[in-house]
Amino acid sequence: MPRSSSRSRSRSTSPRRRRRREKERKRRTRSRSRSPRRRWRYSRSRSPSLDRFGRSIHRRGKYSEDDSKKDAVDKSAQEEMERQRKIRASEMQAKFIEEETHRRIEDIVNKRVEEELAKRKIDIDEEVMKKVEEAKKHVEQHLQIEYERKQEEIVEKYKEKEVRVVYSLQIRYILWEIL
Repeated sequence: MPRSSSRSRSRSTSPRRRRRREKERKRRTRSRSRSPRRRWRYSRSRSPSLDRFGRSIHRRGKYSEDDSKKDAVDKSAQEEMERQRKIRASEMQAKFIEEETHRRIEDIVNKRVEEELAKRKIDIDEEVMKKVEEAKKHVEQHLQIEYERKQEEIVEKYKEKEVRVVYSLQIRYILWEIL
């Protein structure tokens, strides 16, 4: 007959299990113990002037001379730090104001320059057009004079040719008569 799986196992517990069960039993017995255990935390019965290690805690008005000197030094150090902080804050604020003023002045100057350029643009354009017209007239006059001079040269050349032709005709005529 086959044995069931539960019977095939050994009924004795392993050492590991045994230790675990013993620990659990100890925990249960500790929690059930009748005597309250003291803890190292503050207790209500302890004097509030002692800390958890039994040292005295200073109350206001019960400072020693050393403590009052330390407090005075600490207070003066804090006052000095506060004064330095205020100085730094005022310096930063002054720097910010200076930078903002400089930026605004630049903006105003740039705006005025643009306005002046816009106003003068018409005047500048008119002046440029006037100069262009004057240059045009000057070039036209120069070209006209040059054209007239060349025309006169051409007329003189034709006259010279005509005189030569007339002279040569006269010579031919005279020669024809002689012959």
